[in-house]
Amino acid sequence: MSKRAVIIDDIDPSINYVGNSWHSDQGSRDSAGNFGPPFEHTLHGTDSSASLSFQFSGTTVKVYGSNNIRNDSGVLDPTWECFIDQQSIGASDPFPYVENNWPFCEKSLSDGPHTLTINGDDPALHYSQGWRPIGTAYMTQTNNTSLELEFTGVSVSLFTWVLSEYTGKPTSGSYAIDGSSPQTFDLNGHSDDNPITSYNQKLFDTPLLTMGRHHLSVVYNGNENTTPLTLEHFVVRNGTLSSSDNKDNIHSPVSANNAPVPTRSLTLATSSIPWPTHIDSVPTKKSIIGDIAGGVVLAVGVIAIVILGFVCLHRRRRSRNYRTFIEPFQLQCVNHASRHQSPLGWGQSHQYFQSKNASHNGLALGRKFGLNSSCNCNVCSNKATPSDGRSPLQYGHA
Repeated sequence: MSKRAVIIDDIDPSINYVGNSWHSDQGSRDSAGNFGPPFEHTLHGTDSSASLSFQFSGTTVKVYGSNNIRNDSGVLDPTWECFIDQQSIGASDPFPYVENNWPFCEKSLSDGPHTLTINGDDPALHYSQGWRPIGTAYMTQTNNTSLELEFTGVSVSLFTWVLSEYTGKPTSGSYAIDGSSPQTFDLNGHSDDNPITSYNQKLFDTPLLTMGRHHLSVVYNGNENTTPLTLEHFVVRNGTLSSSDNKDNIHSPVSANNAPVPTRSLTLATSSIPWPTHIDSVPTKKSIIGDIAGGVVLAVGVIAIVILGFVCLHRRRRSRNYRTFIEPFQLQCVNHASRHQSPLGWGQSHQYFQSKNASHNGLALGRKFGLNSSCNCNVCSNKATPSDGRSPLQYGHA
């Protein structure tokens, strides 16, 4: 059954950036790869030793970021390793192409209040006839198809896929909040010169609402000859779980004020030490630094998922070639229902709840650059609810 996730962006004031080298970035990496832009188009970066800390609680921790690895004759820069409570949990395999929303590491933790992720089969989502699953998302090409979402928060965003297999004519859809006048959004599909599936694409943001329970209705205006509407996940800002959403398969949120807070730490270390890997750099036309851009730290369970945007930049900007767009390597099947998977690992369509008041407990990050240098990151976690983190948003991707 589905689980729900709370998202906290890198600009959240509860994140403590330590050191003078941190800088913020707005939108400069949005077009990298085809896994969509960083959450809210923001990142934090450093080009020297630094750290950050963030307090949270959860049963699963995930670290996502923007991947851009330099390979000098088999020496990868940077490399990284994650630790929970001083115990290594390893790292994801290095990837030779530039991508946002790339998973760096993840680990399930002991039970406790944590992050919550909602799949497309969540009881808060209600689909009309005409929807069908496509990989880890849902899509429709049936005129007047609709979906309904009950949520508690101040706004909601819908994230979609733009599928390379469906190049129909442009069309539109609409959404309405609490029975208000419908607002139209465009579904333009892919241009002929860019036939690559794009993931984690924001379709619309609702206006800011009063904090409370709201009803969202989405309607598709196209047909089998037009661009489909695809649902990957929702993001609900300042969201909470209401009792009516809280089925047997989902725990109620626990606030920092009424829950015990066992301390947990996560460490992320990066270095320029060679990895035993066959991955080589890919020559193309553009010059860029060797780096990793961290876009997401996820603690999955009942209360808190963290999305941290950070960029670890190589101290000396050296020439690096890379491909800007790729088709994800796991998408090899012909069957459309199984070939597509959210690059964020969130599986079927998800809701994400962004909260400024989630229960947090601690994260620290540091990085040195150059040969035989290292980057250290500590995350202290309070408590969590179990989750494998593989149900879809996976982005996302929280």
